[in-house]
Amino acid sequence: IGDDQDGVVFRSLRAVSDVVLVAAATARAEGYKRPQLPDHLVAWRRSHGLSELPRIALVSRSLEFDLDPFEDDPPLVVTSESSPADRRRQLAVETEVLVCGEDRVDLETATSALRSAGFGRVLSEGGPSLNGQLAAADLVDEWCVTVAPMIVAGDSKRIVSGPPINPDGRSLRLDRALVGTTSLFTRCVRGN
Repeated sequence: IGDDQDGVVFRSLRAVSDVVLVAAATARAEGYKRPQLPDHLVAWRRSHGLSELPRIALVSRSLEFDLDPFEDDPPLVVTSESSPADRRRQLAVETEVLVCGEDRVDLETATSALRSAGFGRVLSEGGPSLNGQLAAADLVDEWCVTVAPMIVAGDSKRIVSGPPINPDGRSLRLDRALVGTTSLFTRCVRGN
């Protein structure tokens, strides 16, 4: 649905992150590949002591994904003990596999492991269930949403999906809003 202006925001968010956390099902559905950034953002990252590109970290319990689309920069894999052990061993030959949790991926453990590995700024690109788990674990510090004047329909989940977080939700404070010609970009940060 995004347009060129949304693409600028999308690339800017990736440019300031160390790692992009995404559910493997979302990565499959949206055709994720090795991250790409324009030269000026790669230069900005270098000048700020960051690697040229952020890493992708795929969150999956089933481990049913292919590393080929990521070419020579395979994503980190974040999984749980209940994932297929043979597949975990196979993936560990090609990339780093973080086992975080027993029956499901424990995102508190995962984000702590990512920080310990040098990935302090984590950008979640979803999907809705991953976003819901991050929110339920109180791991969301900021929330960025682009609003576009387009009407779409379907059975899609919300931006955040899962059990209720608490009766009142999570409090965020509007930090900024940027008005483009085709969309409104908002950044909200953790409330006091």
